[in-house]
Amino acid sequence: MSAFFLVENCWPTSPIDDLLDLQPNLPASFDQYSIIALLPPFIKPLPVPILLEDVNYLNTKGALFVLDGEIRAALIHAFVDLLLMQGVIFSAAAYVDMKYLHTLGFVSRKEARRLYPQRTKLLYDFGCESDRITVIQTLLFMTYWHETLDDEKDASHWIGIAIPLAETIGMNRLSGHAKTPEKKLWKRIWSACYIRDCLVSLGLRRPAKIRPDKLNMSMLEESDFGIQVLPVTVVVNPAECAFTRNIEMQSELAAMFVALAQLSLCISRLLGTQYSLGFRAGNSKYGTTKSTMMLFPKASNVKSIESLDEELEVWEQSLPSCCQNRTFSQADREHGRSTIVLHNTLLHMLYHAAVIALHWPSCRPFVRTNVDRQALSRLKVSEAAIQISQSATMLHSVGLDCPLPTPGVTVIMLAMVSHISVMDETSGTHAHELVKSELEQCIRV
Repeated sequence: MSAFFLVENCWPTSPIDDLLDLQPNLPASFDQYSIIALLPPFIKPLPVPILLEDVNYLNTKGALFVLDGEIRAALIHAFVDLLLMQGVIFSAAAYVDMKYLHTLGFVSRKEARRLYPQRTKLLYDFGCESDRITVIQTLLFMTYWHETLDDEKDASHWIGIAIPLAETIGMNRLSGHAKTPEKKLWKRIWSACYIRDCLVSLGLRRPAKIRPDKLNMSMLEESDFGIQVLPVTVVVNPAECAFTRNIEMQSELAAMFVALAQLSLCISRLLGTQYSLGFRAGNSKYGTTKSTMMLFPKASNVKSIESLDEELEVWEQSLPSCCQNRTFSQADREHGRSTIVLHNTLLHMLYHAAVIALHWPSCRPFVRTNVDRQALSRLKVSEAAIQISQSATMLHSVGLDCPLPTPGVTVIMLAMVSHISVMDETSGTHAHELVKSELEQCIRV
């Protein structure tokens, strides 16, 4: 979901353009007073207990570097802590126009995305932030990057730190209507933790950190979001970021986030019902040499499948009009609705991924189950995979496949596995060629 809902809306009290030309020119070494003097005024000072040699090391590694005005404006639109700012910049580097990254000297987007999480991690490791809310938000951003399948500090690692930290301050024990801005922020962050935990579990086939039967969470409401028009005094916001000055678009995004939280509950339950924890040995053929515990399909229970299937259908049918599945065009993007298009499409792609995850255990050829039940599950998996392919193709047609968030990659991979399975079963037939075309669309995206 957009960082707009993860970071507290804390607009500056003075025009931000007065600060855009401030660029810290940090020397090779400095004392603690220099730190306060040289960092921009919208960055909270580093905690005093941090050792001077640690500060110098952070400076050497670029962790204290703050981008200049225009580039920073393209990446971030609010005053934040240094740790959180680096996390936001790291996340935004996946979506910002490449011209800004080229200006910074990066050859590719991947190169930028490799550097910025390192800076964020350094600040985290050195304890440069004592505010736990800020740390939790940053850890959520960190779940969106790991380079290899063998990376020990992958998404599961970071979400595994964020959730216990959120629980230590009682973020998971909020109930009922949140009355203060702080509690509303807590509800958004805790929901983001749960959603991310669920999607990491779906994508990496790792057990979720939060069990659905242990979840203490009041469902989000639109009133929990800081929906407001961005003050006209804030001129840093680029024109294409239309939703910050559009109440209707903000309400749509909030509704999609609520719908995603509800869908995550369904996904969490089906993963717990249809999959069990097992041991997978490392295999260099698949890019990993380390063994790990993963989720594997287990013997299907027809009643549980039908119950969960109905739950997913009820979710889809109960969506508010702004969240319902629809086809978008280039005109939507040209009218500043790119964010709406992307998140609406991704929401429904995740729904179809949930359908695949639910029925996949019944589709395996060696599974002993009712023949009609297996045929129905295979049909549902195939149809869901086609829907995902078509959604990905639509995003590609309007130029929004590049900024597809990490969960979108998970969804497309599930569709590709389904297409390959159908191709194996229909070799030499017309159906084989049709599914092959759907697979090629996924690969293109």
